[in-house]
Amino acid sequence: MIRSKFFATISKSKSVYNGVDTPEKKQAFGQRAKSFTAQLTAGKVVDVETTDTDKYGRTVAVVIVDGVNVNRALVESGYA
Repeated sequence: MIRSKFFATISKSKSVYNGVDTPEKKQAFGQRAKSFTAQLTAGKVVDVETTDTDKYGRTVAVVIVDGVNVNRALVESGYA
């Protein structure tokens, strides 16, 4: 596992959440999931715990911001 700190710019992110299947932007709830994620992370320093790289070259990671596991929050809120 690789841990890094990043300033959140979700709209330009090329990463996926480890263990979470979030909807694509054009799928049902895709924009809502994106907005929810932006509310949690925008303008904040996030802890990205890289776990893998997928077949498309995207970083697979667990994202933590202000002590909140964003991956888990997406699931608990019904967006994944």
